[in-house]
Amino acid sequence: MAIDARDSELAATAVQLRGRNGIRSHNSWFDLAGVPLHTSGPGVALPADRTRIFWSVSDWQASDYSGDAHFIWPRTEAPR
Repeated sequence: MAIDARDSELAATAVQLRGRNGIRSHNSWFDLAGVPLHTSGPGVALPADRTRIFWSVSDWQASDYSGDAHFIWPRTEAPR
């Protein structure tokens, strides 16, 4: 697990997230810019919908999504 957060706020720029799983979070807020996420499993696991991740100018390569990350997660529409 690259990040496991609970009741947290995190702003990160130009860091790399790698691991079997990416981010697991509950009731947290993230602002991630220029953050490549590369995992063999899921990139993000949100057991509850109280977390928001703001991605900008990032790259996401995982089992649940692959491509540019410049959006708010969770998304209400399916990733392309």
